[in-house]
Amino acid sequence: MKIPVIAARSAITALIVFCIVVVYFKYVHVNPTTVALSFLVAILVVSAAWGLRYAIPMSILSTLCFNFFFLPPVKTFTIADPQNWVVLVAFLLTSLIASHLSERVRDEARESARRRKEVERLYRFSKGLLITDNIVELLKVIPVHVVETFWC
Repeated sequence: MKIPVIAARSAITALIVFCIVVVYFKYVHVNPTTVALSFLVAILVVSAAWGLRYAIPMSILSTLCFNFFFLPPVKTFTIADPQNWVVLVAFLLTSLIASHLSERVRDEARESARRRKEVERLYRFSKGLLITDNIVELLKVIPVHVVETFWC
């Protein structure tokens, strides 16, 4: 993948985190659970669309922003309540695990498509062999069908 695409996608993921922070910190005041779930949904969408390469940094950035803007004491990286450590670790682990699972689903879908194409090629190959009437013609046609089918 080219550097401009990577940079653009990275900037978009940071912008998504920034937008979530601005909306919930300045305009719509909600509880931290709503913010965390919004971050998780955004991370899952990015992971499903672009993969782990973008979801992991987004998870870390979201965790830092969640701590800084939404967990008391606000606007510091200090964690006053020990329960908030559990919240932060749970949030980070959940986002990373969900991103990993989303990446696995993408990989399995790609593998499934590859296998489907392979089965289609084998079907065309066997169909081409079955329509040949005599053995001599079949022996002449087999190399042609093999090349047409597997030399893609």
